[in-house]
Amino acid sequence: CGSPELQDLLPDFAAELLDDVSTARVQAHLGVCDACAEDLALLRVARRLRAPAPVIDVARIVAALPAPPSAATGG
Repeated sequence: CGSPELQDLLPDFAAELLDDVSTARVQAHLGVCDACAEDLALLRVARRLRAPAPVIDVARIVAALPAPPSAATGG
C-alpha cells in the first residue's frame, strides 16, 4: 500500500475507535486497496484470538497496603 497514514489507522479502525470522518476515509480506501483489506482481516483475527486484558482492581490493592508509619510512633 502506498498510504502509510491509512495503514496506521487500521488498528483503530478494527477496534472501532475512529471518528466518523476517519472511519469513512478508511472504508473508502479499503474499497480500492487489497493490501489494506488483507491487513485489516489479519488484525481482526488477531483481536479475536488474543486473551482479554485482566481487570485490575486498583482500589482493592491500595486498600490492602499497610498504612504508612505515623510520625507519633517514630517510624
